Amino acid sequence: MGTTEYQVSGWHVIPSELRLSRAQQEETLPRKVFEVLMHLLESPGHTVSRDTLIEAVWDGNAAVGNRGITNAIYQLRKLLAQGDDEVIRTIAKTGYQLLLPVTELTPEPIELAAPASRRAQPWLLASALVVALLVGLSWSWPKPAPAPLSYGKPTPLTYLEGVEENPALSPDGRYLAFMWERHNEPARIFIQDLKQPEAPLRQVSFSRNTESSPSWSPDGTRLAFLRVADTGQCDVWIKTLDTLDEHRVTTCVQERFHKALDWSPSGRYLAVIDKVPQQEHSAVFLYDLTTNERRQLTQPAKGQGDNQLAWAHGDDELAFIRYSGAYQAELYTVDLAGKEQQLTDDRASIHGLTWSRDDRALVFNSMRDGGHSLWRLDRASGSLHPMVRDLTPFNIEALAEPDHYAYVRHASLEYLQSWHGEAHTNIESAGRDLYATLAPDGESMAFLSNRSGQFELWTAQRDGKGARALTRKEGLPDLPAWSLDGRQLVAALSMEGKTTSLVRFDLAQNQRQILLQDDHLYRNPQWSADGLSLVMSSNRGGSWQIWQLDLKSGQLTQRTEQGGVFARTDRLGRLFFTRPNESGLWVKEEEAPARKLIEELATDDWGNWVLMEDGLLYLRRGAERDELVHWTPEGQEVVQGFERGSIKIHRSLSRDEQGRLMLTRLGRREANILAIAPLENTAL
Repeated sequence: MGTTEYQVSGWHVIPSELRLSRAQQEETLPRKVFEVLMHLLESPGHTVSRDTLIEAVWDGNAAVGNRGITNAIYQLRKLLAQGDDEVIRTIAKTGYQLLLPVTELTPEPIELAAPASRRAQPWLLASALVVALLVGLSWSWPKPAPAPLSYGKPTPLTYLEGVEENPALSPDGRYLAFMWERHNEPARIFIQDLKQPEAPLRQVSFSRNTESSPSWSPDGTRLAFLRVADTGQCDVWIKTLDTLDEHRVTTCVQERFHKALDWSPSGRYLAVIDKVPQQEHSAVFLYDLTTNERRQLTQPAKGQGDNQLAWAHGDDELAFIRYSGAYQAELYTVDLAGKEQQLTDDRASIHGLTWSRDDRALVFNSMRDGGHSLWRLDRASGSLHPMVRDLTPFNIEALAEPDHYAYVRHASLEYLQSWHGEAHTNIESAGRDLYATLAPDGESMAFLSNRSGQFELWTAQRDGKGARALTRKEGLPDLPAWSLDGRQLVAALSMEGKTTSLVRFDLAQNQRQILLQDDHLYRNPQWSADGLSLVMSSNRGGSWQIWQLDLKSGQLTQRTEQGGVFARTDRLGRLFFTRPNESGLWVKEEEAPARKLIEELATDDWGNWVLMEDGLLYLRRGAERDELVHWTPEGQEVVQGFERGSIKIHRSLSRDEQGRLMLTRLGRREANILAIAPLENTAL
C-alpha cells in the first residue's frame, strides 16, 4: 500500500495511519478495508476488478476475499456517501468503479534555515526533539471510542409457537437459519427468507434427535449443525441444501441453546466445542475440512471450560467464552495459531456473542452489571457500552445492515409444583421461582427467585406462603441445601462476581456464618447423610472435583479424581455423584474405583436425582416424554410421566422424608428472534 495522500469527498486520506479526517471528524479503517479504498483511489473512474482486490488484499484467498470485499464496499459507500448520489458503482461480474473526483495531495517542501552559530545548534536539536516527541505522542495517542448508539424497540423476525433459537444469517444476508423447537417435539433446523418474510419456512433437518447451532458455509450452499441424541451424544453434521444429502463430521458437546459450532470465513475450518480427551472440561477444537484432521485450539486451565463461539466475518479470528464455575465467564479471542487474548475481566455470566458486521466490535449478552444486557465491546479502544436491556436475552447474530442485530428473547417462566401421590399444586408468583429444595419434614422450602428484581435466596412454607428473602444484593446465590434438622441452610454466594463464599444460614437465630472464602470456587453444597460434613464441587485442586468439608475441624478432603459437579452421600458412606460434560450417575464406595450406576441421566440433569432408602429417584428424558424413574439394585420402574421438556434442567427435583416431591416446571416454552436497529442520529 502506497504512502501518497488523497482528498476525496471532503476526506483527507492518510495511508500511513489508515486514517481519514475532515473538519472535526476522524475515521480509522480496518487495514483490508483501507487497502480496498486505496486501490479505488489510485484508479478513479476506472474499474478495479474483484480478482485484483482478492489477489492484492486477500493474498488470492477467494473464499475470504469475496466476503471481505462485500463488507469493505458497503463500509466505503457509507463513509463516502454524498446524499443520494452513487459513489461506488458495481460493474456486474467484474468489479467496482469509484465515481468521485480524487485529488492527489503533494506535501509542501520544508526549507531548513542554516544554523546561526554553533552555539545555537544544541538548542535547535533540543527543539527538534521536543517537536518529534509531541508529534510521536499525537500519532500514538489512543483514538477516542465511538459514541454509543441508542437502539429502538425490538421488532420480531420470528413469532412461531415454541422456541426459535441459534439464528444464523446466510453469507448474502438474505436467509436466516435457526433452530425451531415446537411444542413437545425435538428441535429441527429451518430457513426463513428475510426478503419475503411471508414465504413458507423451509425445513432442512428431519431426524428424531435435537438439531441446533446451524452455521452456513461461506458460499451459502451447505449448513453445518449439531445433532444431539436423548443420551446426550453430540455430533456435527453437514447438509448440502440443494439435495439435503448429509454426512457426519465429528463429535461435540453442547449446553442447551449455546452456540457450539461455527464455520470459518475461509471455508476451511469448523470450530466446535468438545470435551478435552481424558479431562472433564471442554475446549474449542478445529476440524480441517480439507484434511479431515482435528486439533485442539484453546487451552483452558483445569477448572475452566470453553463454550459458545463465533468467527469474525472477514478473517479467521475466533471469539469464545471461557467459564470458571457456574456464573463466572470472560470473553476471549484466539487466532489459528492458538494465541489467546482475554478481552473482559467481569466474572459474570455470558450467554450469546457475535461480531459486528465490520468486525470492529464484539456484541455479547452479559450480566456484568447484575441484569441481562447486550453489550458492545469496541476492539480498538476496549470501551464497553450497553445496547439493549432485556429480561431473558440469549443468542445474538449480526445482520447485514451495519449495527443491526438479531437476538433471541425467551418468554417462558418457571414455576414450582408440589406433588403428593397423584395430586399436585402449582406455586406461582410474579417472578421466576426455581430450584426449590424441601426441608426434611417437607413443611418449608428454599429456592431462588427474582421477585425483588434480581435473583436472591428465598424461603417459604411448602405452599409458597410466608416467603422471605435471605439475601439482598449480596451476590449471586447458588442452589441451597437443608441441614438434617431443617434449621439451617447452606449455599454458595458469588460475591459481586469476584469471589465465592460458602455460607451457613441459621434460620432459628437469624444468623449466618461464612464457612469458606478463599481464591477458589464452590458449587452445589449438600449435607452428608450423618450431618457432620458437606460435600460440594470445587476447583480448588485445579479441576472441578467433589470435596468434603468436615464442619468440626474445617478439614477439606478431595473425594473424586475424574471430575465431579454434584454429589450426595448415603448412610453407608457411599458417594453418589455426577461428572461435568458426561451423562450418567456414578457411585464410589470407600477406596474402590468409582463405577457408573445409571446410564440414562442426561448431562444437563446433573442434579435431577435424589437418594431413597432402597435406591434412588432420577429424571429420564425420552423422545416422547420426561419420566421419573425409581431405581433399585433389583431393577427400575417409571413412577410418573411428564410432558417432554417440561421439567427444568440442572437440579429441579426435591423429595422430603414423607416422599412428597417439589419440581421446577417450565411454562409453555416460548422464544422468538427479534431484530434491533440503531435510532438515527442518536449517538449518546
